[in-house]
Amino acid sequence: MNKISNKRTRTGFGTIGIIITVIIVVTCLAGLKRLIVVILTSSQQIHEINRAYDLGANSYLVKPLTFDVLLDMIKAINLYWFALNEKPEVRGE
Repeated sequence: MNKISNKRTRTGFGTIGIIITVIIVVTCLAGLKRLIVVILTSSQQIHEINRAYDLGANSYLVKPLTFDVLLDMIKAINLYWFALNEKPEVRGE
């Protein structure tokens, strides 16, 4: 069994299983608990969306079909998370 199918079995995910595994690891590390986690994937499966949020994702975005729309999405992500969003204090625990 390859690594991706192994991750699928452990996390219950298909294409974003590795990303979900990263969320689990990141949210368990004291210094990274406040790290913003944004999922950008092609999957619109509701069970994957729900699971991502259950595990601590802050946002779940579905990749658009065209490059121009993807660029617009990235600009909007940048504006929201880095300019408009109020970030918590980052400190070691």
